[in-house]
Amino acid sequence: MTTTFDYTVTTLDDFSDDSNSATWSLREAIEAANANGGAETIGFDAALNGTITLTEGQLDITESLSIDGGGVITVSGDVSSRVMRILTGSDDVYALNDITLRDGLGANGGGLYVGGGNDVTLTDVTIRGSLASSDGGGIYVSGTGASSKLTLTDSSILENVTQGRGGGLFAGLGADVTVNGTSAFDYNSAQVQGGSIFGMGATTSVVLDGNSVIVEDGRAYGATGAGGGIAMISGSSLEIRNGASVQGNTAAASISMTQALRSRKATYPTM
Repeated sequence: MTTTFDYTVTTLDDFSDDSNSATWSLREAIEAANANGGAETIGFDAALNGTITLTEGQLDITESLSIDGGGVITVSGDVSSRVMRILTGSDDVYALNDITLRDGLGANGGGLYVGGGNDVTLTDVTIRGSLASSDGGGIYVSGTGASSKLTLTDSSILENVTQGRGGGLFAGLGADVTVNGTSAFDYNSAQVQGGSIFGMGATTSVVLDGNSVIVEDGRAYGATGAGGGIAMISGSSLEIRNGASVQGNTAAASISMTQALRSRKATYPTM
């Protein structure tokens, strides 16, 4: 069965050039969907298989959108920019399916930034090897302006690092996060709190649901780091149910950031 998309990406190159309507980059497809408004879908030509290395900065999404990578597409920030940012919305709905985001670099959310007021679903998504100088090495979910919802299903958040809180995921004030299916947080590191997951605020909720959900081998690597696996503060809510597991995490490890980096990327800039 062939899936029909509103926009089909035909190249792994990163550019925005309206002069060649026969070739669609991922950046051009996102820009077109943003301009058109409404709920749109983006897929990839069946001949494409590989990595899109961003050369023009992060990909900004402003309107409801679904992107399906078909299990063969990786988008890399090349440790020079965040990979993707979903801007603050008003009940907008977004989905990322069967795609990898990796090697991002940002202040908040090295791999993915989710602005307030959005409903985002990640299915069969990997976010890997990304860094944040503030919070949320892999993913940052903001509550600024309005609360956001994030659902991760059959997804992996791996080898991300932050100098602040939430190596894998930072859930800001009012964020509602659910992790289910066969999902893993592995080898994520935070200097301050929450090697894998950090939740902040009385209206913030994180649910780990199912016996195939695992949070393991996280590190709060600073000398006074807390919550190697998960740190929830200021009355935020954590629910671990139906056999989900949190194991093998370490706090106050007193190691350097260099030691905390576990991505396959060979070198990183000084942060």
